[in-house]
Amino acid sequence: MSVIGVSSENVHFLRIPERRVLDQLDLIVRGIIALAQRYSLDCVVGQDYEGGHEAHDAISFCASEIVRLLRIQNHFVFPLYHGKPQERKGARFKPSRVNIISLLLSSSEKLLKERVLQCHHSQQLHFDGLTRSAEDYYALLLEREVYYRVKILIVYTERPLAEVGYEFHRNGFTFADFLKAIEAYYPHSPR
Repeated sequence: MSVIGVSSENVHFLRIPERRVLDQLDLIVRGIIALAQRYSLDCVVGQDYEGGHEAHDAISFCASEIVRLLRIQNHFVFPLYHGKPQERKGARFKPSRVNIISLLLSSSEKLLKERVLQCHHSQQLHFDGLTRSAEDYYALLLEREVYYRVKILIVYTERPLAEVGYEFHRNGFTFADFLKAIEAYYPHSPR
């Protein structure tokens, strides 16, 4: 975060590994609510619910829960990727999203974004795969930021798209598994 000028006292880790996110939805929501209340949060920006990666969708769910529980009016999402692994669409929203907010980046902002991406060198193969799926991936990623303002709560018990990308992974994870994790959250929910 220091690359983008965020001081260390403004960075808070929940220390939950990605492989445990779906088991720890309650802990994630409670942890972020505690931070949100400490800092009087009035806006939540998170990943869209798009079916590209189960952990991304779980974090999208947590952000939506925070919005719901704290009655935050400003909820925005950004796209990562969706679709089957060989046909992924990255840096663009799923087709149902309209009225997109697009912020073109200045030259210095593009350079900063490139520096941030370089910090994710372990993800280079993934980025290259997205480029093979859509040649304009890097251009889209680097030229703008896009957001969608969520006005109606996202329904996580329905498939985000007809084809959920993570169902095509070798790990065998399905939408039914995702749904089980979401349903298991509600008995513990801090409603």
